[in-house]
Amino acid sequence: MSEYVKVGTLEDFPPGEVRSRIINNDEQISVVSSDGKLYAVGGWCTHLKVSLRGSYVEHQWLWCWLHYSAFDMETGARMDGPAVDGIPVYDVRVDGEDVYVSAEAKTSDLKPISH
Repeated sequence: MSEYVKVGTLEDFPPGEVRSRIINNDEQISVVSSDGKLYAVGGWCTHLKVSLRGSYVEHQWLWCWLHYSAFDMETGARMDGPAVDGIPVYDVRVDGEDVYVSAEAKTSDLKPISH
């Protein structure tokens, strides 16, 4: 069973905005609220390794701000654009107002990018 890390409260994640958080001491993830659901995904685009902070959100798709690679935040799959690989996906839990993210990605074949 994966350990969970508190990444903020519900008010820290306004709908449609990408918020970066650090887990596991040095791993950047992106936490997003869209269509009433919270998502947590790897924080780096797999195309040119840029931060996904400031990216565009459309339903469960996250579009990288630089070259518009699109990723499905539910599965981590690459959906469009120049990226070839998908991004890791993390489980999200809410306890009252507190938001927690699993310390390990759910998608074992999509590893976090380290810098």
